[in-house]
Amino acid sequence: MPPAAGMGRKKGVPNKITKSVRESFQAAFEELQRHKGVNLSDWGVRNPTEFYKLASKLIPIATEVSGKDGGPIQFSETEAAAKLASILEAAKARKNSEPK
Repeated sequence: MPPAAGMGRKKGVPNKITKSVRESFQAAFEELQRHKGVNLSDWGVRNPTEFYKLASKLIPIATEVSGKDGGPIQFSETEAAAKLASILEAAKARKNSEPK
């Protein structure tokens, strides 16, 4: 028996059928994008709520961040205060730019 017999595929490697279906779907999608009126942008304009529901599902829901060599992120109180001030200023600018 071969040394790797029974061990299966490595994690994250899709099977051949899944890969083939995804590639076919991607090719069809790209072809449709060339046609005015039936592409995703046009559909999104006609159906903004559904477009954004779909788009939101494509955003990763969790991201793991770590510091050097996988350890905790380290920064000084001054750096933390500056970053927090920057975030608050950006939020305030967005709020002030919203139509009333």
